Amino acid sequence: MKYLLSIAIALTLLVLAGSSSLNTRPSSDLSKHRGVCWVGGPQKITEKVGKGWPGLIQGWQVPLLLIEKIHLRFNKPVLFTEIGYRSTHDAAIEPWQWPKAEDSSQACYEAQAECYRAFFQTVWDKKWLAGVYFWKWYPHGPRRLGAIDFTPQNKLAEKVILENFSK
Repeated sequence: MKYLLSIAIALTLLVLAGSSSLNTRPSSDLSKHRGVCWVGGPQKITEKVGKGWPGLIQGWQVPLLLIEKIHLRFNKPVLFTEIGYRSTHDAAIEPWQWPKAEDSSQACYEAQAECYRAFFQTVWDKKWLAGVYFWKWYPHGPRRLGAIDFTPQNKLAEKVILENFSK
């Protein structure tokens, strides 16, 4: 069974990663010391709203090829240090965009849940997967923009995560 890394380990990896865009770039230095290749940053899995489920699955194909190349090159399991999607209709287009106070986006919990479903459908059963850290889990509950931010807490995406971790 796959495991969810503790927040301390994931934060340590993120701090070691620095502020550069991680996406699908491994760090051979970190990989040598930690026994894993790591990739981070939410993956852009579609170009436009309304592609639906097949579009999200298709959108994972290019990142998967790159990640599998990393795995083969270093012969180590792969750890996702960050996967997260906003709960807005455009969640899969630019998932790295943090909502701002003036953001007029409407909450769309279904879109966020579908992004997580696409992750589990395409990545979860890969033998090279070491683990995943989901962004953003608040220890004391969602914050002021919680309806449209990255947290899956108290949203459909949380159910998707629980269903897949319980398999």
